[in-house]
Amino acid sequence: MESDTETLCPVCQQEAPHWASIAGSAYHRCPSCTLIFLWPLPEPEAVKAYYEGAFAVIACRKQRSEADFLRLVSSHRPGSTLLDVGAGWGDLISEAEQMGFQCEAVEIREDCVESLRERGYPVFRGTFQDYHPEKQYHCITMLHTLEHMADPAGALRHASSLLIEGGICAVTVPNADSIAFRLWRQYSEWFQPGGHLFHFSPTSLGKLLASESFEIVELVTRRSFAPTFLGHTLFYLPIAALKASGLYYGVRKQVGDSRGSKSRSKPPLALSLLHGYLEASHLLSLPFHHLSKPLWKWYEKRLMGDEIVAVAKRMASR
Repeated sequence: MESDTETLCPVCQQEAPHWASIAGSAYHRCPSCTLIFLWPLPEPEAVKAYYEGAFAVIACRKQRSEADFLRLVSSHRPGSTLLDVGAGWGDLISEAEQMGFQCEAVEIREDCVESLRERGYPVFRGTFQDYHPEKQYHCITMLHTLEHMADPAGALRHASSLLIEGGICAVTVPNADSIAFRLWRQYSEWFQPGGHLFHFSPTSLGKLLASESFEIVELVTRRSFAPTFLGHTLFYLPIAALKASGLYYGVRKQVGDSRGSKSRSKPPLALSLLHGYLEASHLLSLPFHHLSKPLWKWYEKRLMGDEIVAVAKRMASR
């Protein structure tokens, strides 16, 4: 249901006017901290259906290496225990284990949980706020997880309670100040009503972390999927066109509904075609890699990369 009325920003409690609508969902943008958020939020059952259906298309995609992210976490960690929230298929904790971390996970999807347990990882199945262990951790990671949570402030507050004093919370989210957001706005790849409920900028994420007793020790932005500027443009252009035409979410739902198997090895045909297209966009852009690299460095230096990576330390309790 669309709404043209104002509502309060969940980060700074300022009036946030209607910003844009897509697929019948209304987004508001806070003029103070620049947070963009979906309002009203979907019902819990709708969110559950999203993860069990169309979200499977994303969950079965092989993730890129997160070695750089883990090196950033490792440079600030006070110890070796790590809890990964929204672990998916375990790509992050698999790499973290090789770097000396002792890993545990929280994950909501049944097939992902089964896969992780078969590989020997301790996993809690359910939402993060329902996880109440009798211990604390040195590091908590949330790799593209916070934007999916209906109460991100509550999630960070819970993370703080599960960390030792001086423990590290490392968060990666889409960047609402990125060049892609500025170009494509609500038609960018990151706008997924029902899944991405919040869109953070470096400013809004910093304010939210500070409000939950975290001190940011490092905040950077980085590129997402496409390795070059041309590849980035080729990747986003058809997605923006599909969203503007209204076809994107129908196709996405059909692909999710058609995913009858829980096997990671057999993605739907539509997903295979998407992967083929994405690979082609990368190959076409390779000759321009060195030419576009300085441009991306310029974007990232000004915190305009596709993703925000924030490493924050839990401050002493007051």
